[in-house]
Amino acid sequence: MIFKILGCSGGKYRNFGPTAFQLDDKVLIDVGTVMRKLDMRDIRALDSLLLTHMHFDHIADLPFLLQSIIEEKDGNFTVYSSKETKTAIFTHIFNFSIWPDLFQISDKLEWKVFNHLEAFNVSGYEIISIPVNHTVPTNGFIFDDGDSSLGFTADTYITDQFWEECNKKKNLKALIIDVSFPTGYEDRAKLTKHLTVELLLQELKKLEKDNLEIYVTHIKPSDRAKVIKNIKDIEKQGIREKITVLEEGMIIRV
Repeated sequence: MIFKILGCSGGKYRNFGPTAFQLDDKVLIDVGTVMRKLDMRDIRALDSLLLTHMHFDHIADLPFLLQSIIEEKDGNFTVYSSKETKTAIFTHIFNFSIWPDLFQISDKLEWKVFNHLEAFNVSGYEIISIPVNHTVPTNGFIFDDGDSSLGFTADTYITDQFWEECNKKKNLKALIIDVSFPTGYEDRAKLTKHLTVELLLQELKKLEKDNLEIYVTHIKPSDRAKVIKNIKDIEKQGIREKITVLEEGMIIRV
């Protein structure tokens, strides 16, 4: 399995784009920033999109992506989300006021709602959606290709069910975890439902498996240097195996 990092920031600045991952060229996970990363050949190769939640930094390019799908792609394209995310997007965006309902305009597009903790298959992957602890209904995912699996928390605060599901996966090899703030910002993290570096360490104690590849995502751009310093300090103390901070353009092979 190959994960391409199209965007991994907790904000949008000149050199930082919000969350968007690409799985094996065919599947997108969130679309905070995709249109400046993918050319038309890339877009034609896509067949599906998974949305973690409705927050703007995770859906910002959705209207533009779907418009390009309609114009450029020969086959069909499916969006997967929770019922709550679908309702919010059609109520507030695809309402012929903010943006046309592209699903009425083109039969190339389909929207499917997944059920929490029920496995479903996309492009050869078994995927489990897991509710996590954020300010709106949000789902993390575990992606399993049969040989190995990767967990992605999406935006989350302290949670339990995600780690319980990860512990069930004997072939779990890697994790991508939301760490938006440095240690010392715990009040802000609690209010906005994100993790700090210190909270990350506490959450990782819930895992029953060692030697996983740990990747940190969704750092607020203004706090990036502080988060990186916190992580380096952890490594110097030998508290945890290496934690990698994601960057745009990085590729994860699992």
